[in-house]
Amino acid sequence: MRWEWRRSAANYLLGGLALSLLTWSCFWLKLNLPTAAFAYLILIVLMSLRRDRGASIVLTLAAAGCLNYFFALPTFTLWIESPSDASVVMAFLATSLVSSTLLGRSRRRTEEAISARAALEAAFRAEQAEKALHQARLELSHVTRIATLGELTASITHEVSQPLGAIVTNAEASLRWLAREAPDIAEARSAIERIVLAAHRASAVIRRTRELYRKADPEKALLDINNLISDTILLVQREAISSHVSLQMDLASRLPAVRGDRVQLQQVIINLVMNGIEAMAAVTDAPRKLLVRSHLHEADQVIVAVRDLGSGIDPDNADKLFNPFFTTKPNGMGMGLSICRSIIEAHGGRVWASRNIGPGTTFQFALTAEPKIVS
Repeated sequence: MRWEWRRSAANYLLGGLALSLLTWSCFWLKLNLPTAAFAYLILIVLMSLRRDRGASIVLTLAAAGCLNYFFALPTFTLWIESPSDASVVMAFLATSLVSSTLLGRSRRRTEEAISARAALEAAFRAEQAEKALHQARLELSHVTRIATLGELTASITHEVSQPLGAIVTNAEASLRWLAREAPDIAEARSAIERIVLAAHRASAVIRRTRELYRKADPEKALLDINNLISDTILLVQREAISSHVSLQMDLASRLPAVRGDRVQLQQVIINLVMNGIEAMAAVTDAPRKLLVRSHLHEADQVIVAVRDLGSGIDPDNADKLFNPFFTTKPNGMGMGLSICRSIIEAHGGRVWASRNIGPGTTFQFALTAEPKIVS
């Protein structure tokens, strides 16, 4: 406010000095009334660019008074005896007011246009930055997922090798049944049916693995969370066995569907289960049990919980667990839980961790339930 007052005072002072100097110059040069009026009009137009409507009006009135007093007959008086001089003074006054008004309006529109353009450019830059951030998150999520799958190679190999072994066994049995003097068609058909089932199982494992490897924008659809958990557990089962961890599931029946991207939610579950398995690596004097639960909370949220019996979380670190690059592991990157939070929040949910009453930690995430029941 003080700055506006100072700027207005400066405009009045500058206008007064300019008008005085111009009046003295015109009077010294003995200019006639129309020429002096034209010089005054140029001054008013220039002063109108100073962004002060009040100063422009005062300057216009003062200039009209100077024209009347110094250049209209009789001079040095506020009275005008010549009708032509009166017309010039009135025309000058009208032209000055109209021109200063039009200039002010044009200037305001120009400033508004500039401001609007600046706002649009800022919004565009913000949108581009948001797109770049989203792309960076997708890239980081994909890289982390690939790293996790590398750790699960043994589990994935085991899940594929089991049905492949069953296929070989049943194929050999089929050949034996068919090689008899009296081929046993019923037994051969039964073995072939088992081959088909085993092939479908191997194909399903490969499909789930390929989905986790692919890099694409999220595709949200209605999902059965229990089915998602069961499929995901198959990928980490072998890792749990090799770490001597008993992996258990407690899945509530008739849960509503949730809307989300299957691959991303699988990534969250894998990260939380792997964290739980790693948290119990140092446990030697108690059972290593990992429980994955699903249940409905207040009819509008489906909650998935992963409970381990490890050493628990340090209360001082509870608020930092989901921060990027925070880790308590010697060789950890500190991105797994941060990515989990980003994925769940992008799904409109929330994720949190809490200490168990006994040993260990429970990680949970909640997603909004859809009206449709899928299990």
